[in-house]
Amino acid sequence: MNSFIVPAEARFLVLGSKAVGKSALTVRFLTKRFIGEYQSLMQLTYNHTIKLDDENLTFDIRDAIEKGDVSQVDKDIRWADAFLVVYSITDKKSFNNAIQLVEAIYDGKGTDELHVALVGNKRDLEHFRKVTTKEGKSAAEQLGCMFFEVSAAENYDNVQQALNVVFRKVSLHKKYLRQEKEKRKNSNPQIEKKKQKFGNSLFNWKNEKKRSPRRAETP
Repeated sequence: MNSFIVPAEARFLVLGSKAVGKSALTVRFLTKRFIGEYQSLMQLTYNHTIKLDDENLTFDIRDAIEKGDVSQVDKDIRWADAFLVVYSITDKKSFNNAIQLVEAIYDGKGTDELHVALVGNKRDLEHFRKVTTKEGKSAAEQLGCMFFEVSAAENYDNVQQALNVVFRKVSLHKKYLRQEKEKRKNSNPQIEKKKQKFGNSLFNWKNEKKRSPRRAETP
């Protein structure tokens, strides 16, 4: 992780039921190390920079607290630009909760134009699977979000590949917004030039009028 804070271009929120491995997934991505079912004792926000397509993306990623505080979840949803909603493939209840969380995100933001990923964790525990890949994909399609299955316990690469897809989409969207802003800023340059030319002409005319001698009054 960075030793100093770089201003974030995007903000990611990781949500999910208790013990689905969302904190382990977050720490695995940030540090490349797996430290078991890491449970955050408080809400943590990490500042991190990754390289995507030869460009750096600096973002804040927040591991949401698990205290059942609905008002805090609402604040987190308003804070974030993109969302990773995690469930365990060995726990059907966590899957149903993840679906509700995705719906809460769309409701909280008031728009469907969001970067949301439904992430099934613990893929290494296939023999304990309770949620099929087909169920996960189907739910994601109906919700209109991305879908991934990973294992934070297996290796770093599968987590990185999945999350990089989300980060890349956010990065491209941010770039698009910047370009659109720049276009609006520089839109209709001819009109701006005409306005400037008219303004200069008016200014010169007023100055000429001031310098012109008054006509002698007729006796």
